[in-house]
Amino acid sequence: MLPHNQSKRFIMSIPSILAGGAPSQLLSDYGTIDLKRIKTYRETYIDTYIDTACREAQDSNLLYECIMKSLASECKDKVTIWKKHYFAKGLPS
Repeated sequence: MLPHNQSKRFIMSIPSILAGGAPSQLLSDYGTIDLKRIKTYRETYIDTYIDTACREAQDSNLLYECIMKSLASECKDKVTIWKKHYFAKGLPS
């Protein structure tokens, strides 16, 4: 894996589990990416940058803030019960 400052990955791009396979885009390929693949991506990549001063951490935090501020309070109440699934190292991701 490249160091964070040299990485060409984007936070919404989920790497393929197949060698040389094309990454999936979280938004456009939603529903076709299984949860195990996303959890593996989180454990092998997101957890390595989430508490560092790098672009991926900034992007991840900004995306979280945008999503949470756009939700109605009723929806936010339903989403926050799943907090342990979208927090990494105690930080939203």
